[in-house]
Amino acid sequence: MTTKYNKNKIYLHGFTNRKAQQEFELTLKAYFHQNILPYIKDCAEAKLPQEAKNLGVAINISDVKFIMNRSILTGSIYSEGMYALLYEFGSGSKMLDEDENPSLEDYKNSDYYNKARKDLDTNKIVGRKKGSYLGLDGKVHYSSGTLEGIVLEGSTIGGKKYEAIKPYRYIHDTIQENIDEIERRLLYFLLEFDYFQFFVFS
Repeated sequence: MTTKYNKNKIYLHGFTNRKAQQEFELTLKAYFHQNILPYIKDCAEAKLPQEAKNLGVAINISDVKFIMNRSILTGSIYSEGMYALLYEFGSGSKMLDEDENPSLEDYKNSDYYNKARKDLDTNKIVGRKKGSYLGLDGKVHYSSGTLEGIVLEGSTIGGKKYEAIKPYRYIHDTIQENIDEIERRLLYFLLEFDYFQFFVFS
């Protein structure tokens, strides 16, 4: 068997069958949940700004998914929740563009996005049209429509401040700053793993 370890990618060859591959993925996922995700979570929470902590924001890394494609193991970490999104990618005029936020286009084409912003061709916070809408918190809200199309960002109306949140990239930066330790833990798993259960050796 040949195993290549290269920055961010690990090449594994020779699964005995599809079931063995699936079992390997599940085993790796379990190891990741036990030994790597808690480490990432602790490091990310240390990077949270105080204003987020004051709001009761906590890191919730919901899952890690692996895709085996042509013997290349690719992993993705998912963080969920409204504030996880806002403090990672920013909001309003401070929201990161498509180059740094790969989900931005999907967000703008979803039911979550305020279509009034599209009409004005702006990322600034804008009043919604009258009616019900689905918020990032997953709840249905209602807009009276009295502020439809009005740029609200930077103003205070009815005691409510409409402020853009700058992106803190706490998950992204945590992974980048700790990639060596994350890879060390992953490599330990790969080196100590009982491959005879899953691989054919040539």
